[in-house]
Amino acid sequence: MLLAIRHVENIQRQKMFHKVKVICCILVMFATVIEMGLGEVDMGGCTCGGFTDSGDLSETILEQAFPGHLVSCNEKGAEDCRSKCSRMVKAVPPNVAVELLCRKLNGTINIPVIHLFAKICEMGDWTATEYKTPKPICCKDGISVSCEFE
Repeated sequence: MLLAIRHVENIQRQKMFHKVKVICCILVMFATVIEMGLGEVDMGGCTCGGFTDSGDLSETILEQAFPGHLVSCNEKGAEDCRSKCSRMVKAVPPNVAVELLCRKLNGTINIPVIHLFAKICEMGDWTATEYKTPKPICCKDGISVSCEFE
């Protein structure tokens, strides 16, 4: 009798396990369809750029592309790229960032504020991140100097 009850319990477990497997497979298929959407999502690169207050987004002060960091060419990809740009800037101490910027620009500049923007898929528009330099940046001959208009 005990053996028969165990046999019935095993059959019930197997049926339950089979139902769970079927439900999991269906969920995976739905997730795949949702992720793919109705069509294929294009992928592209993420680029970060710094701009002045002038409002002119045709020329960056400094630009950094991440060719190995592919993002989807949609709003989610734009958010991923903005997040990557913000994390990159925040990871560098401000004094080091200013020195690197002055060296890269290798000239004399006086910039009251630099705003960080991100762009995806090479042809996309620049979109603002929430980051901007906390204070003016001034360089002379590629070296950081105190700003006169602070």
